[in-house]
Amino acid sequence: MPSFDLQSMIAEDEIEATQVIKKPYRFGKKFSVAMDLFNSGQWTELENGDRLWRLNVVSSGARTMNFMMDRYNLPEGAEMYIYNDNHTDKIGPYTINENQEDGILGTWVVYGDNVWIEYYEPASVRGLGRISINEVVHGYRGFGEAEESFLKLNESAACNVDVMCDPNQGSTNGQDWSTIRDNYRHAVARIIINGAGLCTGTLVNNVREDGTPYFLTADHCLGNTGDGASSFYSATGWTFGFDWYTNTPDCATNSNTVGAQNPTRVIAGATLRANRGASDVALFELNSTPPASWDLYYAGWSRATSGVTSQLSIHHPSGDIMKLARNDQSTSFVTVSGISCWNIADWDYGVTEGGSSGSCLLNPQADYRTITGWKCSLFWYK
Repeated sequence: MPSFDLQSMIAEDEIEATQVIKKPYRFGKKFSVAMDLFNSGQWTELENGDRLWRLNVVSSGARTMNFMMDRYNLPEGAEMYIYNDNHTDKIGPYTINENQEDGILGTWVVYGDNVWIEYYEPASVRGLGRISINEVVHGYRGFGEAEESFLKLNESAACNVDVMCDPNQGSTNGQDWSTIRDNYRHAVARIIINGAGLCTGTLVNNVREDGTPYFLTADHCLGNTGDGASSFYSATGWTFGFDWYTNTPDCATNSNTVGAQNPTRVIAGATLRANRGASDVALFELNSTPPASWDLYYAGWSRATSGVTSQLSIHHPSGDIMKLARNDQSTSFVTVSGISCWNIADWDYGVTEGGSSGSCLLNPQADYRTITGWKCSLFWYK
């Protein structure tokens, strides 16, 4: 990929960091390309009539790479994988399950600046697959003020608490969060937004309890779309990574967390159903239902405006592995910059930071509201 003015992008990011309500956190520079199965890469014929297509993409100095595809349509039995040159990070298989009506696909990230895309096509469906890459994303930075890289383990500050730590550590009010934590860690996902931004969100239930995969996050994660954008906003380039946590947690110490580099349970694409800036809420429906074998949790919710005595947040700060934060005091319902918010002055255990936007704020009844934004010492929530 060509070189670009990294310093000007960093300057833009620094200005954005001063805003009260932020846009999605940008981590990558997009490059427009036109690479497909017919004009790029190399085909290899296998002895049984199947074949492989491999494409090598290099973007010098990239910390991560991912791709936007303007045409992705795989036939039954075909598979696509993406991996780095030294085979230390791999995502896939992408299959027919990721096909969407408009043909768009946003991939998850792979670490490194030398990446391969590999497509396997059985002889029985020869020539039926379509892969067209229109954007390569060069991951150039982290989130927040202290990071040096992005979207990897131990990216967030040392005061963060892994979600599998004791959620009741140091509690002053006797509330036991263990069961709520154990359920909601299976509802929270890290989101990559159209290839180059990040938020957190939660899989939510509905009053029919019919398993429709609704997903709630913050409206500002969409950018400046305006209210009622469901008729024109496209989220087919969004990706949702569930169940990324570790069973060997670090609990607000200076030790690094040991765990998987990336989530393996990833859903591609969603449809916006409703959004409103004044409450900073965006409701999506995932374009495919998570497999029952994943055993995800569909979260409860509440729109009450009365405060609760304590709260728990489950989130992905700075794109890091899943964390928790707990407040042992009552909240107040306030308005900031026209947005209705729950005001939490500080956390008693853990913190939130860039990338936590859109994550759940739980009450002891296991209902939740949505995080809208963050600042160094003051946190505002809906």
